[in-house]
Order: sequence, then structure tokens, then C-alpha cells
Amino acid sequence: RAWLAGCGAAVLLQLAHTAVCIAAALGRDGLDLSWVPSGLWLAVVLWPAVAVAVGEVVKSHDAKIYRRFMSFLRLEFDTRLGMHSPR
Repeated sequence: RAWLAGCGAAVLLQLAHTAVCIAAALGRDGLDLSWVPSGLWLAVVLWPAVAVAVGEVVKSHDAKIYRRFMSFLRLEFDTRLGMHSPR
């Protein structure tokens, strides 16, 4: 749970830094962010959730493939071991 708080803090700090840099580059004073399009705010807010969701789907798929491969290797090993063992 601590990593979640750390990631959230990192995202907020990055957003604040980006806002200050953009405001400085455009010559604006203060942190008036009303000029940022609402679609961009939506993308910034939703992107971490989308990235985590996609990561979880990929991770579960990889785990399924790994389990299937390990069972195949176990079957292969047992079959070859039984083929050459004395009865």
C-alpha cells in the first residue's frame, strides 16, 4: 500500500512541476490552469488507471502461459524419466 501512496505522490508532483514549467514557458504568472483543455485533464487522471488495468491483464495472461508451460515441462520430464527407468 505504501507504493500506491508513493506513486500517487509522484504523479501529483510531476503534474505540479509540469504545470509550473508550462506556465513559465508561456509567460503566465501563478498556477492558472484554466487554459488546459478538459480532455487533457481527463487523460491525465485516467491514464494511470488504464495503465494498471492493462498491466494486470497482461500479467495474468503471462502467468497462465507460464503455468501451462511448466505443466508441459513437468509432463515431458515425467514421461522421459519413466521411459528410461527400470520396471
